[in-house]
Amino acid sequence: VAQPRNIETLFILQPTADIGKSLTETEGKVVNDGFRPANNEVLFCFGRLQEQQKSLSEKGVNCLDFTNIFEGNSEDIYTDYIHFEDRGCQIVAARIAEEISSSWKSVFK
Repeated sequence: VAQPRNIETLFILQPTADIGKSLTETEGKVVNDGFRPANNEVLFCFGRLQEQQKSLSEKGVNCLDFTNIFEGNSEDIYTDYIHFEDRGCQIVAARIAEEISSSWKSVFK
């Protein structure tokens, strides 16, 4: 839909608490006390999503995999299984801004 109209896009595969980060003690408590799908279900679905993201990227669709964006981060990021604290949002926003500034030509012309 966007291509024929020359609209630049960016699609992002967002991480979940089970993938890409060692949870802090606080995160572990809030994640384990709330809704949490079966781990094998999450890994299966994420594997499929990552395959699709890679396929779309190879076809020229601007897709990023943020699965490991919090890797090595020891701060509290998750408020539940999929939602981020302010710090997590800052990290994601900074990475999106980095991508926009390096690849979206029309924004800076």
